[in-house]
Amino acid sequence: MVCVALSGCITTEIADRIISTSSSTSEYDKSIIVQYVRNTYKDPYSIKDAQISDTMINLDGVKWICIYLNAKNSFGAYVGRKLAGVNIKGSRVTRYWNSDTDCERMAGRGLRFNHFPELENL
Repeated sequence: MVCVALSGCITTEIADRIISTSSSTSEYDKSIIVQYVRNTYKDPYSIKDAQISDTMINLDGVKWICIYLNAKNSFGAYVGRKLAGVNIKGSRVTRYWNSDTDCERMAGRGLRFNHFPELENL
């Protein structure tokens, strides 16, 4: 069984170690996320209230980054600030998931977030 997510896969101590070894997200990884969102969201130009976490390395050795953002849905209405998880391997997003409970868990354990203007200024 491969544990990509944290729920039920790691202990609190391991989660704390992952957070303690996290580092500021690079400009390169930010640009990968911006490009992915630009190409996949229905209205990427509507994004506001964006924040990005420090980069963590998950149990599989893949970069794991959490982002908060508020974007319009297909009806043109803002849906409220949501938390998403992003895995990056090499130069591409290998997994993106909305409403990420693992990111919520890590945020609750003290994962650091910073303003993400690059995503708001598409």
